[in-house]
Amino acid sequence: MDEIAEKLQIQYGHVNELFSNPRVIEEVKARAARLTGSLPKHEQFREMFLSPEEFSIANGLLTPTLKVKRREVERRFADVIDQMYARFSERRERGSEPDPRREAAPSAAGPAA
Repeated sequence: MDEIAEKLQIQYGHVNELFSNPRVIEEVKARAARLTGSLPKHEQFREMFLSPEEFSIANGLLTPTLKVKRREVERRFADVIDQMYARFSERRERGSEPDPRREAAPSAAGPAA
């Protein structure tokens, strides 16, 4: 985050301020888009939330083998996840977000006989 703040010439008192800064969020989204641009649409980010809370074993978000505890993440960030889905639904209703069911890649097995 410090590198992004320096690049964007953003002054801040505490690093946590950067997680809600719109310019920082846009920069992170742009970097994610560059990294995932060659992936199929269903594997790319549609929404993103930057959390100042690191995922760790100590705070219960990672297992001892460093795997994400999905249920705990879903529980702890339920409000954020619900907001993301609400924004996605609003965009889809306005027609600015394609229906993901129509973007599904065709089956490798081909059409059913």
